[in-house]
Amino acid sequence: MTTTIDFSTLDPTKIDDWGTALGTLLTDAAECLRSGKDGCRSECIENLRQFIQLNAFQTLDDLAADTVRDLIGASVDAALTAIGQRTATLQRLTKDIQKVSAGALKDASSIRLEAVTRVLDATTNSIRALNDLRDAVKDDAKAADLVSKLEDFVKKTQELRNELERG
Repeated sequence: MTTTIDFSTLDPTKIDDWGTALGTLLTDAAECLRSGKDGCRSECIENLRQFIQLNAFQTLDDLAADTVRDLIGASVDAALTAIGQRTATLQRLTKDIQKVSAGALKDASSIRLEAVTRVLDATTNSIRALNDLRDAVKDDAKAADLVSKLEDFVKKTQELRNELERG
């Protein structure tokens, strides 16, 4: 009996999910060939064909399709060797994808850091300009309300900048 995979539970955009499912199907195919059970090959072939129909990643489709061909026509030893090679290929692809994903996360983190740095620079410049304005009008009795509002605004802007700096 082969493993039943509910493909509807897999995220169609996550190659990791589909790669794990294919790994399970490849393991099933190898175990099936080793066991020699009747009907086992046809179950594996059907599962792999369903995988091919639902999966969106061509590289994984190619590995599954090659396994179907092995199950249909190859001798047990040749099929086991080929499935073992495809399992190794799947593991290599999974590692490559993880490396690319890690790099993308690092790049995204760097982009966020650049945005925070720009905001910090802008708030610092704004605080300076607001303080300059406050100093220019602070001796004018008519501007007392404006000076008070500027001081409140500067205080809030400094609090925001300090919070951003803390991360």
